[in-house]
Amino acid sequence: MKTKIVLLSIVIFILGACGAKNYEPVAINLDSDTCDTCNMGIQNEQASAQIIKEDGTPMKFDDIGCLITYLQEKDGKIAEAYVHDHNSKKWIDMESSYFIHSIEIDTPMSYGIIAFESEQDAKDWQQENRGDLYTKDHLLQVNMKDFKKDMNKSHGH
Repeated sequence: MKTKIVLLSIVIFILGACGAKNYEPVAINLDSDTCDTCNMGIQNEQASAQIIKEDGTPMKFDDIGCLITYLQEKDGKIAEAYVHDHNSKKWIDMESSYFIHSIEIDTPMSYGIIAFESEQDAKDWQQENRGDLYTKDHLLQVNMKDFKKDMNKSHGH
């Protein structure tokens, strides 16, 4: 009886895994990709971000602030969201990332937000450079317009 339960559990796990979709970040094409929030060309891959909708459609953003703005304004169903780790430059899951905001940080749309894979990396950067530490949930509660640098100096939306 135990063997049947174990085998049944394994089969259920395998079937469940087969149905799970794996949404990986897609490549950014600096020659043609534009931001799905502000429509500016994406020119800095390390500052870019993206979401993958539940249907597998990628949406790309030139700045983490544009991604946050999109999430605040749209009621879209997303499967995954990705940002670049400031240190390693690799794509990381936005859900578990930590963010630093500072008007001293230069980003494409002047939101001044960078991401880190670990809280300790974010705190280390913050200690050396200043800025405010956020989680994704905290960022979603902020008015992104308040994060923008002087609008006369930025590209604006």
